[in-house]
Formats: sequence, C-alpha cells, structure tokens
Amino acid sequence: MTIDVRGGAVRLDNAEFLELVQAPSPEVLQVPVMPEALAAVRRPLVEVSIVIAGAHAVARHHVWLDQRAALFLLTLKGEPRQLLPMPAALVPSGLARCVRLRPEEAPDRERRPVTAADLDAVLVSEDGPRRSALDVLGADLVWTMSAHWNGGAHRVLVVRRPDGLWLALPADEEEWELQPVTSTQVWRRLSSILPTPDQLDLD
Repeated sequence: MTIDVRGGAVRLDNAEFLELVQAPSPEVLQVPVMPEALAAVRRPLVEVSIVIAGAHAVARHHVWLDQRAALFLLTLKGEPRQLLPMPAALVPSGLARCVRLRPEEAPDRERRPVTAADLDAVLVSEDGPRRSALDVLGADLVWTMSAHWNGGAHRVLVVRRPDGLWLALPADEEEWELQPVTSTQVWRRLSSILPTPDQLDLD
C-alpha cells in the first residue's frame, strides 16, 4: 500500500481497503480528515454510487458520508483504488470533480427521445454493448450518480455529447428523454442530490 500524504490520498486494493476500515495504520490516520472519513464508512448517513462510462472503460466510485466527513473510494486505471477523505461541506465539489464537470458552452437544443434500454446498456462493463449504446446516444461520456440513505434516494443521469450536456429524465413509464442542460444546471442537480437534514434520521 502506498500512501501519498502530500495529496491526502491512499492507494490500495479492495482487500486492503476492507482491512484498513477495521484496523487503520497510524500512518493512514495521519492523513488529514481520514479518521473522521473512516468513521463515516463504518456508520454512514448517506452513500453515493457513481458510474462513468466512456468508449474505452467504465469507472465506478463510491462515497460514504456523515455529518462531519466523507470518504471517496475512487477507481484508478489498473488495479489500485484511491481513498480521498474530505470534510462534508466539500462533497458537492468532490462529486463534480469525479464526473469532470466543467463550464462549457450550451447551444439551443430540443429535447430528444431515448430508450431505457440504451441508457442501461451504456453503463455496462462489456465494451461492445456499451460502445453501441454510446453511438446510438451520440455521446462520448455518460455518467450516473445515485445517493441513498435510510428512507430515501436521489439519482442523476447525464449524457455528454459534442453539442453539450443532456439530462436523462423519464417521459412516461417506459420511455425516457434527453433534456438539454447547462453545466450550471447540472451543478445545481449535484448540489441537491444529497438529502437535507430534515430528510435524515439523526436521532
């Protein structure tokens, strides 16, 4: 296991992560915010799953969060995973960095119909179905973010095409549509994906 104290990050594999949560080493606990972040993993108020699908790979991240801190478990290229602890107040910015959200132009566009099957296929690990679904959507990247807690859940699914960002929304029970959005509108969605204190059981 390699520890990058300067960057506040820990790189490790899945087995090491499980061991670390139960019995963190002294050097790991020296990473800023890490003790609080590991406490959030043991007793999370909220968990967030992130899937980012492109033509060449699918990245899967996970976040545990309580009132004080959060721990991001990030997929890196290859086998190692990266742990990134941060104060709870910075989680929306951390989520935006995970999905590479950045300011960009948003030309006028019309809503587009899309099938649930294509949205499901674009998030699978197999290259063939995923690339075919990306072609159908005209997308170079698709990501979904799902937050869940005791008693509730929120989900955001975004498609990035050469003509900008699109939010996938259900049109009816079977059909979906892509709604054109700006990066600012996506940021607002990310900022509201986490529950309010009133939605959490804090007793």
